[in-house]
Parts: sequence; structure tokens; C-alpha cells
Amino acid sequence: YQRRVHGYPDTQPRTDLALLAQWAGVRFVAGTLARLDAQARTIFLEDGRRFTYDILSLNLGSTVRGLETAGVADYAIATRPIGRLLAALNARADECRTEHHIVVVGGGAAGIEMAFALHARRPTASSRITLLSSGPIWGERSARAGSIVRHELHKRGINVVCGDRVMELQADQIRLQSGEVLPCNLCVWATGPAPHPLPLNLPTLDGFVVVENTLQVVGHPSIFAVGDCCALKHHPDTPKSGVYAVRMGPILAHNLMQRLTHSADLKSYTPQSGFLSLLMTGDGAAIGCLHGVVCCNRLLWALKDLIDRRWMDAYNATLLGEP
Repeated sequence: YQRRVHGYPDTQPRTDLALLAQWAGVRFVAGTLARLDAQARTIFLEDGRRFTYDILSLNLGSTVRGLETAGVADYAIATRPIGRLLAALNARADECRTEHHIVVVGGGAAGIEMAFALHARRPTASSRITLLSSGPIWGERSARAGSIVRHELHKRGINVVCGDRVMELQADQIRLQSGEVLPCNLCVWATGPAPHPLPLNLPTLDGFVVVENTLQVVGHPSIFAVGDCCALKHHPDTPKSGVYAVRMGPILAHNLMQRLTHSADLKSYTPQSGFLSLLMTGDGAAIGCLHGVVCCNRLLWALKDLIDRRWMDAYNATLLGEP
């Protein structure tokens, strides 16, 4: 999918977890979590296997909202989990090049970048790409940021529809709440994050596991949760974004080791007040936003590319030395 987008091959934006675990001397188990019994300290996998634990860390990520909307399960490609997204888009590569009506649902960072990427993949005169958002484009940032994003989308011929919701998705069209019907041969579902529907039986906020500042689940000191799957008890409005999950990592690693050694010296995580947002446009430029300052240029893409490559290389076992 990404091969023709500016610019990584399919395999580069991925981490080989099995190889990384081998490098770190960690046992790697491939499987899908089915449920958790916190009282028995046991996790159950879908294939029937079970594992007991002394300390558990939940790093489950999230899925996308609205999958229960009529027709979405049958006809849409969801952006999460990312592995399935890439496989689904690769399976429909020919359609991506030939279909004339593509709709991306979701006006946040994921939806915006997906619209840009699909345009970069098939920039033909017959292409009709629409970005549909129930709220303002890039609503989590400033009004100026949203305005610049809309300008860059329109400049590339990407149609933007705001303030409307999908009521039903069919094989060749989308019916909106307003009554409007959009032609649609390919729909990419990039709505906001939603919790995985797993029977964890832990304290939750809007379905996300609630954690203390130490990243321990409330009432369960032997269970940690980080990233998109958790909600911070003392900072409940923290966005579900990778920039926060990244900074949780060192705190989690420290606190896991302290719990293993029965130490009470745990660190607290405090989310940063702001961060640099970078959205790629798929053609060698990026849009950046920091503290209300917004611009779009190729230098920002070079910065984003450098940050992303360094991050991926840090977890590439073939590039790492002795652990």
C-alpha cells in the first residue's frame, strides 16, 4: 500500500516483535487475548491456552468507533489495527487504482493522512476522494490548523464534508444523517479510538482501563496498562495519541522492574501539555502544528521522516548491538 506513497516500502514501518523479543531474551507468544481473570491472575487466549502471571502489562491499543454502524463491518476497511489495514488495502490494490469514488470517514489525523495517502497513490483525473467528518477537520488542534489542512486537501482535489454522520454504508454508496447520499466504491474507516470489547472486568472510563499516575490499574497494583487502551485517572482528557504512549514507555519499564523486585519506588507519569503534530501529505511535504503555529512545507516532511525512521530503527533487532 505505501510503496507508491512518499515514501516507504511495505515492510519498513513495521517491527519484527518475535526477533526483537529474541534479541532481548524475552519469550514471545503469538496469540489473541480472549479474557482476563484478575482474581486468579490468569489470561486466556482464543485458542484455549492460558497463562498465569505475577505482574501483567496491558498494551492493547484501541480499535475505531462506529464499527457497529450499518454496513461498516461488511464494506469498510478500518484503520485499526494497522496490520489488518495494510493487508486489506494491499488485497484491494487494483481497486485503489481503478475505483472512482473513495470515501475516508474521520476528520482527525488518521483520516487526514489516509486521504492524502490515497490521493498520492492514485492521482488521476477520474479520482474522487472525499474526507467525511462529523466535526471540524483536525478538530483537536486549532481552527487555523484545520483551515490550513482543508486548504491543502482542496488544493489536491480532495472533497471535504463536515458536520455529517454515516447512517448506512452500502456496497456502492453511503447514506448520511442529513439525507445526502455519497457514491462510494471504497470506504476507509478512520474514526476516533474505541476500546476493544474484551471482558477484562477492570475499572474503566468510557470503556478504557483506568490507571493511576504509576500506570497501575486502579485497585489492581499487579496490573499495568498503557497507551490507547488506558485512561488516566488524574488526567482523563489526555488524547489517545502515540506521542503520549511513547513517553509512558520508560515509566512503565521502570515500574515493572520495581514491582518485580518488590520495591515501592515507582515513578509517576504526567502527560505533556503540548506536542508537535506532523501530518504527511503523501507528496513530499508535511503539515506541522505546535502551540498554534501552523505551516506546510517539505522541510517538515524531512523532519517527520527523520523522527519516524529513528524510532523504527531503535526497535529493529537487526540494527541493535548486544542487549
